[in-house]
Amino acid sequence: MKLSNSILRLTSVMAVIVAASLVVSNNASAATATFPCGNGGTYTVVDGVVTTTSGDCAGALVIDSSVTRIADLVFFLRPITSVTIPDSVTDIGNQAFHVSGQLQSVTIGNGVTRLGGNAFSYSGNLTSISIGNSVQTIEHSTFYNTRIASVFIPKSVKSISTIAFANIPTLRTVTFEDGSAINETDGSINDTTFQDLNGEAGAQTMYVTTVNHCGSPGQRLYDYLVSKSLSPTCNNVPVNTALPVVSGTVQVSSTLSSTEGSWSNKTSHVIKWQRANNIGGPYTDVATGSTHVISANDAGKYLRSSVVATNSNGASIAAVSAPTIAVPTPATTTTTTTTTTTTTTTTTVAPTTTTTVAPTTT
Repeated sequence: MKLSNSILRLTSVMAVIVAASLVVSNNASAATATFPCGNGGTYTVVDGVVTTTSGDCAGALVIDSSVTRIADLVFFLRPITSVTIPDSVTDIGNQAFHVSGQLQSVTIGNGVTRLGGNAFSYSGNLTSISIGNSVQTIEHSTFYNTRIASVFIPKSVKSISTIAFANIPTLRTVTFEDGSAINETDGSINDTTFQDLNGEAGAQTMYVTTVNHCGSPGQRLYDYLVSKSLSPTCNNVPVNTALPVVSGTVQVSSTLSSTEGSWSNKTSHVIKWQRANNIGGPYTDVATGSTHVISANDAGKYLRSSVVATNSNGASIAAVSAPTIAVPTPATTTTTTTTTTTTTTTTTVAPTTTTTVAPTTT
């Protein structure tokens, strides 16, 4: 019995030792690194996540490319002046840079998919933001009470939550990348995205006056803005509905013509002629105008027209025709000149000499 108890105690001790070893092993396996963040401060990264800071992170902050996530509240109240977030980061936590009073500019990398709630809110000197092309969600109050004047929202964004851009008295222009599916009907944007309806002092005004790519009635932001008693200027780029067409005989000295194609939202256009060594390009501009006289320089090359359409606000986009066949190289005419040479031969015959032999006298 005593032996059994001893064995049990030994087994328990061994189990504790093994468990402790596993804990130590797990802690040791966590990849931890520390990076400077100005003014003698540092931030700590554990397994790719920025978790804590030490001291006052100040000035320009460039997040290390080993980082994949910035945790909640990490840089809250820090005197940072600018933030550059690399493509390696996929998530910016809630209130990550909340109340950063000296923050002026933010560049968000193309790997970020979520901007957390209040991530940059109440940063009263923030005037410039660049949102990466993979962001899908902009959460509650992300840029609330900042001082940006314009914002470009990539078409990757699927939803913008309540008061994400509200109470920004400087915000005048919002540009949605062409192809954006954002609209009020499906809840991807709502009444409070740009206007705080909760009653905070000074936040009830819709400051936005221009929305690019807001579409037509029933699309995107148009109905939403009209519902706010605004008359938005929807700076939609021209939309091509039929490509330009090139016609004419493809040979040197012939004239090609191009149509402008069909467009909506177009107020003017320019037709350019382009040339390439290969049918797939690259093409370079060689002339402008609705017609083009094929020159010897075009021989062996492919031609096409490119129509650049512009709207009343100066936004433009191009549409290109199908390329022609390769311009045939003109046939070469060869002229041969034959010269005939006549040779005259003169033969001189030497005169005959007669020799007289005197008779022999005997």
